Amino acid sequence: MKRRIAAIMIGDVVGYSSMMEASEELTAERVGMCQSLISEKVELLDGRIFNTMGDAALAEFQSAINAVRCAVEIRSALAGAAASEHEPLKMRFGLNLADVIVHGNDLVVPDLHGLRRDLPRCRRARAHHRAVAPQAG
Repeated sequence: MKRRIAAIMIGDVVGYSSMMEASEELTAERVGMCQSLISEKVELLDGRIFNTMGDAALAEFQSAINAVRCAVEIRSALAGAAASEHEPLKMRFGLNLADVIVHGNDLVVPDLHGLRRDLPRCRRARAHHRAVAPQAG
């Protein structure tokens, strides 16, 4: 079995299930545009999307810094999206440096469910970081 170290980024859309309940077609269209943005940013930062599932995307990077930059750039692009009648999509991200198993073009990430479960915790940690160390300006 081939293994390697990779920086893994998982991201999903906040409130996806509620949005699907309200309007499946609109949500599918908006998430499709979001997935295109994710693909663009991942490629620009030398990453590779190795799996998607509905509103979520899994990407690998050789650089942990590029994984972080990618998540920040995606969130910034979504927040700065042109004003429309809909609130901008929000994404949450989990980042992990992992020893992965290579399975064809896919990767097996040993604690992927734990990483996805930790997404809300990552969000709380970011909010805490802002409260403790607010940006100057």
